[in-house]
Amino acid sequence: MKNLNQKILPISCICSIYEGTILEEFLIAIDSLLLQEYIPSEIVVIVDGQIKLNVKNFLEKIIESENIFKVYFFNKNRGLGFALKYGLLKCNTKIIARFDSDDINLENRLKIQFDILKNNPEISIVGSDVIEFNNFDKKILKKKMKSYKDMIRGFMKRNQLNHPSIMYRKKEILNVGSYKDIKFFEDYELWLRCIKKEVSIYNINKALVAMRRSSYLSNR
Repeated sequence: MKNLNQKILPISCICSIYEGTILEEFLIAIDSLLLQEYIPSEIVVIVDGQIKLNVKNFLEKIIESENIFKVYFFNKNRGLGFALKYGLLKCNTKIIARFDSDDINLENRLKIQFDILKNNPEISIVGSDVIEFNNFDKKILKKKMKSYKDMIRGFMKRNQLNHPSIMYRKKEILNVGSYKDIKFFEDYELWLRCIKKEVSIYNINKALVAMRRSSYLSNR
């Protein structure tokens, strides 16, 4: 999957997959990380309960052939918050990038966000705009986030960050208590705690991730 021209960043990319994960989409998500000029030093995958046989076979094969992958299996579904909290502790780097198994990471996503954190030690969380696409009707929507001031104010009404576009400092997330088991609000509740603790958040007004609004292969 890698070539000699690629550069490795000290980043752990983390995702959680479950029974609804589609192999074809998962492969695209993985390729979008590993077919770039700058790639992560490790990819941590949490298998949250039962998964499709073809996804399991892929993971077993990739574990044997690619040491960049670290895969952990739960016997039963525990939920995204629990899975990410567990996975975060298994990451060996100080910088963590979230990604979803059905999204596409756009060119230089990791390098752009890593440089923001590297050059701005006061910033602990960095997100980006995203491109949303729907395979059913082929509509594409660029979802922009607000300025920092408006974003912080807007958090009192709704989530202002695109979770699959987030990169953060592991230490800061652990310091505020990491993810909680709060279904559908795992990231929103985490960001609210970060704001309360005055953890600095920055959003890049450029789309670095293409988010699939609905799968063309399933009705999840």
